[in-house]
Amino acid sequence: MNKIYILAHKHVFEDGHKEGKLIGAFFSKQIALKTLEKYKNLEGFRDNLEGFYIQEMILDKLAEKELNKVIKKEY
Repeated sequence: MNKIYILAHKHVFEDGHKEGKLIGAFFSKQIALKTLEKYKNLEGFRDNLEGFYIQEMILDKLAEKELNKVIKKEY
């Protein structure tokens, strides 16, 4: 079973506007976490650390159940 790990960031502004950024797709969770460590200190990301998430996806499979499976990182 081939998996990838999607690293993304979401931000909800005070006016309710939502913005999401896809940072990357990785073959290992460890590489996704290492990339998250780099991004969490960058302007535009460091003020909203809870907006990061990593989602595990199985290749060649519909994402219906995987959409709710998000790997959270504690800070």
